[in-house]
Amino acid sequence: MNEEDENYMTKSDMKQYFGSSSYNGFDAKTKKNFYSVYNELFKKLDAEEELEEEVGVKHHQAKPFGEHFACAEDVFAFYDDWKFFTTAKKFAYADAYNPAEAPNRRIKRLIEAENKKER
Repeated sequence: MNEEDENYMTKSDMKQYFGSSSYNGFDAKTKKNFYSVYNELFKKLDAEEELEEEVGVKHHQAKPFGEHFACAEDVFAFYDDWKFFTTAKKFAYADAYNPAEAPNRRIKRLIEAENKKER
């Protein structure tokens, strides 16, 4: 499986958000302003996480990214939700090696460790 086969946000998709070219300023009247772009991004990431949760697990809705007028309480709530975030997504496309092809347990553990690092 390749990264392109996934419907989720991938590291390649995320690269566009690491610079200022993904948004058009900070003015709330601008269509692709900083706040609307990143609010949509974090909503999408949260929705993807919800799809990966086990059946029967209640989803914790992440706090919104916020707008230019957000108070400090809202900003801190957003960061509290995301600062220790770990994904539930598997990222199997990033696996460099197949553990099932390992000749022994030692090599299998090394393969699994390498795959985990790549993910």
